[in-house]
Amino acid sequence: MLKWLRNKKNKHLLPSDFKANIDTDALKIVATLQKNGFESYIVGGCVRDLFLEKHPKDFDIATSASPQKVKNLIQRSFIIGKRFRIVIAKRRLSSDPSKSNKLFPPIIRGGKISEKEIEITTFRRKPEMQGDKINENVFGTAKDDAFRRDFTVNGLFLDPHSGKIVDHVGGIDDLKAKKLRIIGDPYERFHEDPIRILRAIRFCARSHFTLESKTESVLKKEISSLSKTKPERVREEILKFLKEGIAGKAFRWLWELGAWKYLSPTWTKFLETHPEQREYFFRACEKIQAQDWHQSFGAAPLFYIFLLPLTTLSRDQAPLINQVLKATADELKISKIEKEEIQFLHRSLKALLQNPNEGFVLAKKTSFVLKQLQFTLTLSILKDIDPKQWSNIWKQHEVRWLDHLEWLLPKLQEEIDSGAKRPSRKSRGRKPSYSSKNPSKNRGHSPSTSSSGPESKSMKKSRPKALSFPISHSGKGPKKNTP
Repeated sequence: MLKWLRNKKNKHLLPSDFKANIDTDALKIVATLQKNGFESYIVGGCVRDLFLEKHPKDFDIATSASPQKVKNLIQRSFIIGKRFRIVIAKRRLSSDPSKSNKLFPPIIRGGKISEKEIEITTFRRKPEMQGDKINENVFGTAKDDAFRRDFTVNGLFLDPHSGKIVDHVGGIDDLKAKKLRIIGDPYERFHEDPIRILRAIRFCARSHFTLESKTESVLKKEISSLSKTKPERVREEILKFLKEGIAGKAFRWLWELGAWKYLSPTWTKFLETHPEQREYFFRACEKIQAQDWHQSFGAAPLFYIFLLPLTTLSRDQAPLINQVLKATADELKISKIEKEEIQFLHRSLKALLQNPNEGFVLAKKTSFVLKQLQFTLTLSILKDIDPKQWSNIWKQHEVRWLDHLEWLLPKLQEEIDSGAKRPSRKSRGRKPSYSSKNPSKNRGHSPSTSSSGPESKSMKKSRPKALSFPISHSGKGPKKNTP
């Protein structure tokens, strides 16, 4: 009787049209696994978002099938990871430029159609020691798996065909109360993965949740454990703050917690010694609005706004600017390509500010589309940060950009329809074969990558350039934020 009541109640937890917001490929994968006798659910943040009547961006699947069985059943799926084996199913990302943000359509990078990845994991229980190593691939039940997740609101399992939510951790009650609670012992969970501290801040800032008292108390005490997190993971979390339009609020919160010195020591020292730039940094980040930030846009516009306070310093502080830029870029793992894109943005914005009537060149070249899009994105944010300086420039550029989209949108649709240069297996050509006559020469490395001998010209050219802002104006303070 109690089970029947629970099941009946579960049917009313989600909106009646919830399936319309679930990725069709994820539905097919769950159906295939269930049809073959494996318990399978859509799990994690996507279930949480469906409950909150939001449209999820990513869909993860958990199943009783082993990784190898999943790979055998699901087409275009691949097992990855050694320490923690999961299956990634790749599917074509359907993009319709005409239905996207009217100003910022998704573009095609490198002549390839973007692909989405659906993560499929096998139910796991607590890791076990095997000799002197930890074995994380210990399979268990759905309940075991739920208790291994981070927060209760992310520990929900959804059967997308029946609409039933399975809740082993009290996530539904916490969603209703708008509380974020970590699963298990907070000390243990934050210690085993400190990135959960950033995830907790990000979720609360985005969804207007409050931290459960014990979770909040331990989070504050474990802030220093962020120093153990890999820089690449910190970079991705910072980008998520910026993309989701919550950076201003979340970054202030992290500053109050004393977390920034563990994320980027150089940037923290700069903000500590330049209080005006610090406030400008928070205000600028607040102006980055949440939008459908497509992966094809790249990270350069976001990093440019992040580093914008440096452009408010006077010309005689150029050595400090370059020093902070280089060290911060290294700490945040800004890539060589991203550095070049940031430099292009800076030069273009500076030139536009000096000669507003000339405008930014919107050439009808597919190879130049990314830079045009990144420039327009950055300018749209700058006009909110400093309307007096950028508002009129933005209005002029917006008119020209909308006209330019009349050429761009059909081009993008044409490439999407044609498959965007996705070569067949036959046309990809053979892999270069190595000579069997002298295997010792070819095994492990080629002469061009040998560590011995003088450095080649191509290797010298591939070295990352130092990121620099060519400051040419004079003045002090955030009011003169000329790029």
